[in-house]
Amino acid sequence: MMELIAKGAESNLYKDGEILIKERLKKDYRITEIDEKLRKKRTLGESKILQKLKGELNVPEVIRVDDKNFKIFMKFMGGSLMKDLIKKDKEQTKRELKDIAVQLGKQIAKMHRLNVIHNDLTTSNIIISSLRSDISKAGFEITNGEEKKVYLIDFGLSYVSQRTEDKATDLVVLEHSLNATGIGFLAGDVIEGYKNIYEECNDKKADEIFKRMKEVKKRVRYFEEENV
Repeated sequence: MMELIAKGAESNLYKDGEILIKERLKKDYRITEIDEKLRKKRTLGESKILQKLKGELNVPEVIRVDDKNFKIFMKFMGGSLMKDLIKKDKEQTKRELKDIAVQLGKQIAKMHRLNVIHNDLTTSNIIISSLRSDISKAGFEITNGEEKKVYLIDFGLSYVSQRTEDKATDLVVLEHSLNATGIGFLAGDVIEGYKNIYEECNDKKADEIFKRMKEVKKRVRYFEEENV
């Protein structure tokens, strides 16, 4: 039986057995013809991005696309959102999550080296597998002995770009999200993983991206101060 598991501003997610269905929603404020054209474009665009990334990093596996009904059918993935990985003992959390953060950085670097910009890189769009809920400790614990994998999800706003600015902005958005989630201490580990991939590929562009990150953060701080 198909069940609604998440409602969003742009789309709803349904689970049907082992299948995840993402359906783009109609916007009543848009002219019907424009609305359908836009939803079709974004549905096809997201599925193409996922196909481009398939086999290169951990992303949802597309089974089929129904562009007439604006739906993407994907293999369902178990796990927990990164935004939920908060525990009272943050030092313990830091030790447990370092490897996950490094892996996340590597996933993002692989994505960026393919010139794909996520454009909504927050802890709500990152899934960590092999986690179990531990109600008694009011948080999430990593299950010992199980493989942990990081998946990037929700490529609804993603696009292809070679611009250093766009890649740097992806990382700045993630850093802000980590801070807002209460796990900002993982930002350095994410950067470590990101840098490792570029070094392994003998690609010097990471330094340019990190430099641009500083510039983007300065602009963001200036904008925030101006609007206080």
